[in-house]
Amino acid sequence: MRRSLVMLSMIMGALTTLSAAPAWADSHGHVDRYEESIYRVDDSAGDGLARTLVENRVVDRQDNVLSKRFFKIDNASEKAGQFRAADALPFACSHDGYRAGFTPHPMKEVYQGGPKHNDFVQFQFFPYSQSKAREDPFSHRPEQQWLFCATGGGDSNNGSRLVISGPGVAYGDSKNTWKIGQIWREGSTPANYSVSLGFQTEGPIKVNGGVQQTPTSSLRGSPRPPYQHELDVFSRNAANGWWQDSCAPDCTGTGGSTNFQGSVVEGLWEFPESMSVMVSDFAMSGWKKTFCSNPFGCRP
Repeated sequence: MRRSLVMLSMIMGALTTLSAAPAWADSHGHVDRYEESIYRVDDSAGDGLARTLVENRVVDRQDNVLSKRFFKIDNASEKAGQFRAADALPFACSHDGYRAGFTPHPMKEVYQGGPKHNDFVQFQFFPYSQSKAREDPFSHRPEQQWLFCATGGGDSNNGSRLVISGPGVAYGDSKNTWKIGQIWREGSTPANYSVSLGFQTEGPIKVNGGVQQTPTSSLRGSPRPPYQHELDVFSRNAANGWWQDSCAPDCTGTGGSTNFQGSVVEGLWEFPESMSVMVSDFAMSGWKKTFCSNPFGCRP
């Protein structure tokens, strides 16, 4: 069984009911109920069709999980609604140039839109690989390199307020370190920004990721996810970048954002040329944390 199927099975626990009720506040007015959503590229069916695996969790202010549910989205059947995020496009990764032998692989995507869902979500993942990228100076064996650029975010709607949003990529090995580079944007949120890991093989390789959003709050990143999740076991081989509202972790009902917010992250991994590595060996995830300020509740 491929490593990607093992990673999927780790997070497919028993189904429970997700509450879509509005967040309630403590005596100081702090929100004490959030929804954490993890969007995963799902290639487990092996039929080449694009699907998104979604894990929705309701957590309290102390990050205790109150309930959770899993479902899959057929990306092709989703129809985009009229969301403010449409005004924030484009947000994409693009490579400026590469030498012969550097291979771009098909873009992967997680997507949630249309009238069935409260929030618009789109994360895109752009994998590239280089065979015999360099020779290990100690073993003198040839090495292959894999570069991922990930970008995207979410746009909340109908009383849903965004607290965290951003993409991440992790290679599914918890015992060995293969990651040799990572970059994300940190600091205050500009209107437009890009990151570029850049690396050298036998010639210059440069991939730029960019995103456009409403300037507010801050950008952060880490090998670890932005909140507790089972994928943390792969953090030695992970890169995550996200936007975070200034109210976190003690938001009040007027905190969070109702605009499109997201981030960009890049990671570089290196493996022996003889090692079998595929795009599906990487966990490609989108992270989103919201709370509901609508007194009538918010749809997932």
